[in-house]
Parts: sequence; C-alpha cells; structure tokens
Amino acid sequence: MEWSPHIQAALQCRLVVRNMKKLLFLLLLLPALAHSWSTPDPRGYWIVSRDAKTLYGNTEFHANYTISQWSIPEELPGFVDGATENDHLRVDWDKRTKSTTLTLQGASLPCGDELDGFISPLAMVYSEPLSRSKQISLRVDIYREDYFINNLACSITRGGDLLGIVLFNESKKQLLYYQLRFSNIRMNPDLKYWWRNARVQPNGWTSWGYRDQLSTFRQPAPELGEWTSYELNMTRVLKQLIKNKPGMDHSLKNWRIRSMFYGAHIWGDMDISTRWKNVKITIQ
Repeated sequence: MEWSPHIQAALQCRLVVRNMKKLLFLLLLLPALAHSWSTPDPRGYWIVSRDAKTLYGNTEFHANYTISQWSIPEELPGFVDGATENDHLRVDWDKRTKSTTLTLQGASLPCGDELDGFISPLAMVYSEPLSRSKQISLRVDIYREDYFINNLACSITRGGDLLGIVLFNESKKQLLYYQLRFSNIRMNPDLKYWWRNARVQPNGWTSWGYRDQLSTFRQPAPELGEWTSYELNMTRVLKQLIKNKPGMDHSLKNWRIRSMFYGAHIWGDMDISTRWKNVKITIQ
C-alpha cells in the first residue's frame, strides 16, 4: 500500500513535531540536571590500608565505596562473603538489604587510645559551588544494634556514631570538616558543640573542624534496636559556618562538597555496633 504525497507530508510533519517536543523536553530538563548533585549509592567495598596508600580485599569488581581503619592496630583481612573482621573492627555488607554494619571493639585498647571505622565513597564528582545551591539535604537510616562500656575505671572512655561532610575551597586552599554526631556514649557529659580552629597541613592547605548535634535539627538520637530515619536540611548550617567563622573564605562560590564519611569511633575499652543504609547527600 502506498501513501499519497499529502499523507506522507502529514506524517513527516508529525514526526518533526514529535522530535521537536522531545528536544524541548531535554533542553528544559538539562538545567535541572546540571544543578542536581548527590552522593552515589554503594555497590560494594574496598578496604583502605592503615597507611592509606593501598586498596585491597574488595567485595566485588565494581565496588565503589571504601572502609577506612583509622588507628586499628592490625590490617583487616579481605572481604569474604561480604564480611571482614579482626579483633577490633568487623564490617558486614548485606547486598540484599543494602545495609552495612560496623562493629568496633576496644577490649585491648588502653584508656585514652582511639579506634575509628568509617565508610566513604571511593571517588566522587565534586558538587557545584554552594552559592548555586538552594538546598543541601542529608538522608540517613541508622540502626543502633548495641553498645557497652567495659572499663568503668577509665573516665574518658567514650564512643559514638557520626557522619562527616568534607567541603573544600580550591582557590584559597581551605578545607572544612563538618561532623554530625548521632550518638555520644560516655560516663561524663561534654560540650554539645565543638570547633577546631585553623590548622595548616603539610601540603599548605588550611583546615577547620566542626562537630554538630542532632539537637540543631530538633531531632532525637537514634533508638536502640530499631531503624531511625533522618531527612535533614543542611543548607543553613553549612552556609553559616562558612560565612561566619573567622579566617575562612566567606565566599560561597568558592566552596564545594568533596566527600563524606560515616561510621563510629571509640576511646578506651568499649564496644559499639551500628547498621547504616540509604545514606545520601543531595544538592539542588
């Protein structure tokens, strides 16, 4: 069957209009995509050596997250069936639920010594400048499995769960390490907020540190033995830190998010176990 020239012309015209609509939709969508940024979802883990020079023992070939073992006395072995463990740190990666459990044990840790286990992306595309962001959002699901202080004789024994956001300013060679504490387990109370003044690093960059609390966002601590979900607007907190702290470049156009990390730390002989999933920072 042959179409008449008029019908063929009409069909071609409809095809052109349809393609133009698709092109217009993409052109309208691109600006939104260009100004939306988020941290990647975990697809598996590498282990970072204690000297931070080597990656090894990955769960799968396409692993895109890392496990850092800060001050752990011995190297973790490679992952086997989604788990790795030594006397101080255990990591369990559940591909089915997409959750990761970190367990720190301080049985042989002297009073005042620290151990840390952290999760972070292997590599991230830097965010757009904060000056272009309307909202910086943090999503976290956290399950506090257990914690126990074994050595009551050491007054500074403590531990907790936290998430860190690393912001950098390449033009001024400045770094800001922001930490949000989800739990603070210790015998003696301490200050709720903590600020570290400028520290010049060997590479010439200057860094600052700030530890925040859930009370800033009017949120309770995670419950023991059940999942607690958080959706936090980080925009005001991060921008005010940069704008108000002395010595820092106050221009938001020079600041970007470079990375994040989350996990647990202990000082002295205590145990803590926490499960994490759906951890994501989004900028729009």
